[in-house]
Amino acid sequence: PDLASVTSFHVEENDFIVIATDGLWDNLPDTTILEEMKQIKVS
Repeated sequence: PDLASVTSFHVEENDFIVIATDGLWDNLPDTTILEEMKQIKVS
C-alpha cells in the first residue's frame, strides 16, 4: 500500500520485535509495553 511504513534495523540474538497496530501503540505507553515484555519467559 502507498501508506505502508518500511523500516530496516539491526537485530541481535534475544531481541524482541513487537508488531502491533495503533490499537496498542496509541493506547498504552511504551513503559507499560516494556513492563509486559519483561514478564515473557523465554526457554
